Amino acid sequence: MSLVTNWESELAVKWIGKERLSGRGIEVIAVSEAKKADVQKMVRRFTLSRSAILVISYETFRLHKAHFNKGNQCGLLICDEAHRLKNKDTKTAIALAALKTKRRVLLSGTPIQNDLDEFYSMVHFANPDLLGSEREYHVKYQTPILRGREPDATDGERERGEAKARELGLICNQFILRRTNTILSKHLPPKIVAVICCTLSPVQAYALTRFLRTPMSHLSFSLLGPVYRNRCPQFPKRNSSKKAPRPLNLATIS
Repeated sequence: MSLVTNWESELAVKWIGKERLSGRGIEVIAVSEAKKADVQKMVRRFTLSRSAILVISYETFRLHKAHFNKGNQCGLLICDEAHRLKNKDTKTAIALAALKTKRRVLLSGTPIQNDLDEFYSMVHFANPDLLGSEREYHVKYQTPILRGREPDATDGERERGEAKARELGLICNQFILRRTNTILSKHLPPKIVAVICCTLSPVQAYALTRFLRTPMSHLSFSLLGPVYRNRCPQFPKRNSSKKAPRPLNLATIS
């Protein structure tokens, strides 16, 4: 729900503004927390409208996917948090793939990992059949690329794998737009890291002291104990001669 309201705010306040939207006859319909009947009414308003923007969560869309087959075709589908579509066999991915639309845009702040199956799923969703069927993709790209990365690969297999990786990159870089943190850093406040030492509560002090006197604490204390003690003088010493605190009555501690 928070993403839905955030997108509604971005559209109506930060990017375009309500006046400009209404001036062009564009209605923003945000489906957040609503009853089933209300959701269906909002979806109907969207599909029957000549120009409207619908903001809806993946889960809500999947539950009401049948109602999108009626009325006008969706002109542009934008999927935020698009890494959720990396598995093309999920119910959400299947439902969205079945939606008739002219254009698709995927947005994700999560880097696409070096999993060629997940990469194919997202590319195939944005540009269906660009890389062929899944079997054709495996034969033409995935198999030679993975084989060329194996430790026992021959020089010829490595060269063929690198050539296929370059070919795949040339195709996909025509529609994949990458942005790094260096661009965002100009618009974000500076990062501040602060280490603050707080006095332990009686329960925390008791639990920590008991842990430090167990065999399991030897390794963790030898690695982290000096660091914590330098930053926090109150950090207990390993060879303390003090007796363990008496068990506390947790009911008396607020």
